[in-house]
Amino acid sequence: MSDIVIENYALDRSSSIDTELSLVLAARRGDRDAFGALYERHKDAVYWFVLRSVGSREDAEDIVQEAFCRALKAIDRFHGQARFLTWIYRIAARVCADRARAAPLRGLRVSLEIADAIGRDDEHPGVTWQALERAMNDLPLIHRQLVLLCDVQGFSSRVAAEMLGCSAISARVRLCRAHEKLRKSLSAEEVC
Repeated sequence: MSDIVIENYALDRSSSIDTELSLVLAARRGDRDAFGALYERHKDAVYWFVLRSVGSREDAEDIVQEAFCRALKAIDRFHGQARFLTWIYRIAARVCADRARAAPLRGLRVSLEIADAIGRDDEHPGVTWQALERAMNDLPLIHRQLVLLCDVQGFSSRVAAEMLGCSAISARVRLCRAHEKLRKSLSAEEVC
């Protein structure tokens, strides 16, 4: 238990972080209720991310459940270099990628947050919701996830990179490519 890196948590001394650290430590000791509390604390955020990554409520529920099951099995390997939420997002992103390799995604239903984040009204006023959905669906999964994490949820590219298991430079490059693909797709829709 002592190998958890406490100094990352010392940056923010809020009771929320202290409580999270206590829950992680208890979960590592085998306390299922503590892990249940971590699940309750983060399940909605993880579900939101997964749903907008895969587009299907049924798939999202399965992926969230699998991600938390994997996290429970691997809780001893969580050493606190990042927040628990970052760690569970990374696991969820891996499960999404595993599922995408195994079977095609059912399609993303674009939400108002995504439309606002990529500037639907400002840059492309004539683009329909269907066109925006098609443009997002055409992105590779990791590009879609970066758009969701950075543009919609407001995470930095560095934090998003940690969540997705890639370098910060790779995340920035992929996010730029995603933005460019979205702009091209939406511009092509306006011409048609």
